[in-house]
Amino acid sequence: MPNWVPSPRRNSVLPSPPGAALRGPPVRLVPDAVQPLSMVLHELATNATRHGALSVPAGRVEVAWELLDGATGALALRWVESGGPRVSEPPRQTGFGSKLIAATVRGQLGGVVRQHWDPSGLRWEMTLGADWLLARGSARAHGPDAATGDGARTAADLAGRRIVLVEDELLVAMELEEALRDLGCEVLGPAATVDEAVRLAQAETGRIDAAILDVNLAGRPSFPVADLLTGQGVPVVFATGYGDLPDGRAAGASSVLLRKPLKRGELEAVLSRMLPAAPVSGGGTPARGSG
Repeated sequence: MPNWVPSPRRNSVLPSPPGAALRGPPVRLVPDAVQPLSMVLHELATNATRHGALSVPAGRVEVAWELLDGATGALALRWVESGGPRVSEPPRQTGFGSKLIAATVRGQLGGVVRQHWDPSGLRWEMTLGADWLLARGSARAHGPDAATGDGARTAADLAGRRIVLVEDELLVAMELEEALRDLGCEVLGPAATVDEAVRLAQAETGRIDAAILDVNLAGRPSFPVADLLTGQGVPVVFATGYGDLPDGRAAGASSVLLRKPLKRGELEAVLSRMLPAAPVSGGGTPARGSG
């Protein structure tokens, strides 16, 4: 994994745009929390600009955060809108943005999120566990329970394995690719779309040891890629920010579901269990499908 070194922030997590008030103590997040929390704040700001308080000149947004139970407690974050279009009642159907926020906070960050439809404006309250915060002076690079203790054992087992990587989020793809290369794997890809991944799988038929697939690729499920690979006898690791696979799909005998963000040691441990301890043929490519 990249050697992320978090740095302290000032008393804000965002620049102060017009119509916004930001207040809270300095907080340092583990790197695995930065991207999902940024997505949540971006979605809230986008919604407020299009439909909420920031869609009118008099509207205001207050973003406030605090550490609960002292410096070692959880992080409570409040997003409060006022002065915008009057909120009468919750919509009959939950919108995509609300689903994204709830799924990210609960699924990726293991937190608690509540949405309140106050007449004065929308209000969100979120709580993140202390495991997602860095203590002062700490340089811990990953989220809860990051270490597994299996890295030294699995790295040797995975050397020379050819792994297909399918991920449409550039930073995540780069991080996974580096993690796999650190284990001695040969990375095929990354592919960012279903069509690209299918072409890659077809071109490398018989020379793939395993695959790591993001479940959602630009709005399309990666299941056609998974079906193609498992049909070739290739084990598949599904990586998703949600707790379950969509459309009622379940992981099978040749597939495993891992929830993002992946913990250090988790990926290599799963790949080591899924792949047989067969010797690697000359040139670094296992002999899968060669006969």
